[in-house]
Amino acid sequence: MLSGLVWAVFAAVGAGAFATAAHATEAVGTETTATETIAAEVPELRRACQQGDTAAVRSLLATPSSDDATSENARRAGFLIAVRQGHIGIAQAFIESGYPLEDDLRSGATALHWAAKAGHTEIVAALLEAGAAVDAKARDGGTPLLWAAGGGHADIVRALAEAGARWDITNKADDTVILLSANNGHAELLGLALDNLDAEPPADLATEIVRMAILSGDQDVLRALLDRDIDALQVPTVQQVEIWVRAEHKHPEMFDVLREYGVDLTIFAEAGARTVEAAISRATVSSIDMLISRGIKPDTRLEDGRTALMVAATSGDRRLVEDMLDFGADLAATDEESRDALWHAIAASSSDVALLLLERGSKADTRLPLSGRQAGWTPLMLAGAQGLDGVVDALLDRGAAVNAVNASGRTALMFAALFGRTGTVHFLLNAGADRTLEDKRGYTATDLAHVDRHLPIVALLQHRPASARPGR
Repeated sequence: MLSGLVWAVFAAVGAGAFATAAHATEAVGTETTATETIAAEVPELRRACQQGDTAAVRSLLATPSSDDATSENARRAGFLIAVRQGHIGIAQAFIESGYPLEDDLRSGATALHWAAKAGHTEIVAALLEAGAAVDAKARDGGTPLLWAAGGGHADIVRALAEAGARWDITNKADDTVILLSANNGHAELLGLALDNLDAEPPADLATEIVRMAILSGDQDVLRALLDRDIDALQVPTVQQVEIWVRAEHKHPEMFDVLREYGVDLTIFAEAGARTVEAAISRATVSSIDMLISRGIKPDTRLEDGRTALMVAATSGDRRLVEDMLDFGADLAATDEESRDALWHAIAASSSDVALLLLERGSKADTRLPLSGRQAGWTPLMLAGAQGLDGVVDALLDRGAAVNAVNASGRTALMFAALFGRTGTVHFLLNAGADRTLEDKRGYTATDLAHVDRHLPIVALLQHRPASARPGR
């Protein structure tokens, strides 16, 4: 049963459900003192309620104003003050005076709503004993139980449920007790709700709860759901796992919680190929270390065929690549276009990473296939086009042919000239590059330098003698 539950951790449903959950409690939690202001029409009652003077309130309630409208407004405001501020004696006085418990004190909500929201257990108990409706709905569609859940008041939720309140009710924002509990990190209340519902929560709700627990690092909420073996949770897709990796950087301990529940995390490496890119784009050496130690294989491939090492090489982070290599990443692995990690590093102009890869054994004389994009290119040609003189030097030292040609007949010198890499042209000429070679269209390096008017390179090429083609 755990297998279905486990992989819900990786579900990326989107955080919209939790945003709406927060909205509901916010909507009912921003009331001003407008109602209390109404009570100012009868200063004695308002003052007595605010000060918690039960005797004075009882006296005033026993001798209402001769103005029925004023008396009604004052009583409504006074009762609201009492239930919100927790004056149990005053609340009891209102109850005993026969005040209608279903009256709209504010926002379409009854005294029971406000007492439940504020967490005043004694007042809730008194209202329930007096017969307050447990499932009355406020203007937002919420019941006292939902309002209590939004505040995380497990004891009040339990009391309301024992009095017959429904667990499966929703408000106008489609919030449920489960959703409100999880969103606010109330693990005890979440467990209580799960234990009292007649059916398991829908799969999307259950997976969203787990996802949000992971993102926030809330172990208690995660445990509350894992403890109950929810069958509805599903094995994730590759895209869904991505959110897990992002969360892992902040809360790696959540991996350990899953392991504690018997979760086999090896599937993480198999299902989470695309997550490597998300991880490395935000990575530190320590985070990659954690990923690998928890199941990510250093040669895990993305959907486009790149390995984790290739992605790391593109990042330009030498220490990150070094860490991947220490974990056994394959230098010789290539993507779908036969490009290895060295190629990706050079393409990203990551000289430090390219030099590291060469030091660790990357081959300098590889060549792309003679068909397809960049047909027949070598790392030296790419480094020449990028103007990476240090990489060019290292490649030549390791046997790269300075006058090798690609499928179009062009050399590293031609690419350096075409892209205006004056320093690289000078370097290649000193290394024995032949300036007289022509590509398949009959262009020399000098001709290509003329294309974008790289005049310093033109002058350099015109005044250098033809190479002896040392074959370096």
